[in-house]
Amino acid sequence: MKDIITKVDEGRLKRLYDILNEDLKLLAEKSNVSPGELNDYFIPEMKLEKSKQEGQNYLYRLASSLQNSGMMHNSIRFNEDEIRNKNIKEVLCNWDITKARETYNSADAIYEKFKEVCGDDFDKGSGTKKETNWQKYCLGLFNGLEYLDQNGIREIDELVSFDYSANLEDFAEKMKKVDKLTNQIHGLGLALTCDWLKECGCEWLAKPDVHIIEVIKHYKKEGKISNKKVLEFMFEWSKIVGCSAYKLDKIIWLLCTGNFYLNKPKTSRSDIIKIIDNL
Repeated sequence: MKDIITKVDEGRLKRLYDILNEDLKLLAEKSNVSPGELNDYFIPEMKLEKSKQEGQNYLYRLASSLQNSGMMHNSIRFNEDEIRNKNIKEVLCNWDITKARETYNSADAIYEKFKEVCGDDFDKGSGTKKETNWQKYCLGLFNGLEYLDQNGIREIDELVSFDYSANLEDFAEKMKKVDKLTNQIHGLGLALTCDWLKECGCEWLAKPDVHIIEVIKHYKKEGKISNKKVLEFMFEWSKIVGCSAYKLDKIIWLLCTGNFYLNKPKTSRSDIIKIIDNL
């Protein structure tokens, strides 16, 4: 397999990494994010001690990543709304994969349970859409439950344990499994599959989102680049600088967005509802 990064690139990419790393430290300092707090962003969410206390597993992470397609998160609000997060947890049997699979025999059954749990405003305002965001979400969840209940947990465990210092040929073999998974769960696509797997612990993966893609396109002076080439580039770059592709991904994403989400208080309608309940 042809190297995606040349010897000439290596020195430039080491310098680029050093500059980006220092810039992020300065941005974090200005945002009142301590060095220890910044380091948490470079650890997959399922590996963070603070996350383990919430009972995170592969189903939890799927429920989070699945809603990140387009503006779907505005409907689902998994990460933005504490009450909605609890609703989803209840519907999915407290993240018990086996129990949830036994409970629901279709995506429609999950959808009907959400209707029951979420109340009168559930899935309102969808108009004449062929498939609402919630219907897409429920189908993706059902596909995910089928996958995880069969052989999915073992397959993801194997992907998580992959040594990200391996060569590009080994990387390509692992990506075949990622591609296969992409086609098994409705609504994921390659970018969201990578998002799911990297937060499960696949530190050798980046997410080919718009920020990463534009940065790599500009570096390579190419008008167009495939998601797979972006993933290969991030994988090889991470080996050059001696860190995970996950960390490289987060450095670029944080510099592009300035969104230190782990340090932001969550505010939503749920907060007002809680105040009313406590009066």
